[in-house]
Amino acid sequence: MRTADILRFLDTAPDEIRPWAEEQKQRLLHPPKDVTRTRFQRVSDKWFKPVVMAAVIAAVVFGVYYIGKPPAAPEQPAAAPQMGEAASQQVNVARMAELTAQVERDPSDIDARLELGVLLMGAGDPAGAEEQWVAVTELDAERVEAWYNLGFLHLSKQPADDAKAREAWQKVLEIDPDFPQAEVIKNHMPQE
Repeated sequence: MRTADILRFLDTAPDEIRPWAEEQKQRLLHPPKDVTRTRFQRVSDKWFKPVVMAAVIAAVVFGVYYIGKPPAAPEQPAAAPQMGEAASQQVNVARMAELTAQVERDPSDIDARLELGVLLMGAGDPAGAEEQWVAVTELDAERVEAWYNLGFLHLSKQPADDAKAREAWQKVLEIDPDFPQAEVIKNHMPQE
């Protein structure tokens, strides 16, 4: 119904409810101003729903992201360092000094030599790294980590020494065909 229709209807009200009808007409013609509402209430009426909706949407997006996030990888036991991991390691000078001292005290410490070689390679000393890994192969010719690292070292030389890289990696595959990085070796093995 339109306001004009309501006003016409109120004009036809019986005398018993005429005061009420006049009051209703006045309310329609001159609506009362809401003086009891504070400025905060008026602003909150205007912004409350959008803010709540934005918060709900943000919570849903975060929930979907969090639920869909892959689980954290379980901690892997520390393995002998390999050169393939060297690129992601920061050069730790203190650790290099510690390992150098360890190798000087005990030249047969294979694990110290393997890690020192990785740190030296990461620090830009391929000759020092090669010295450590060759020493490991002389101490224990079955340590595939040293052969694996030497293969990458020979490929990184300028120019690359494909024959020595192939020889080192073939040694890895002979010693341990199930070596975890066997696929990496097969993919990077220089062709004869």
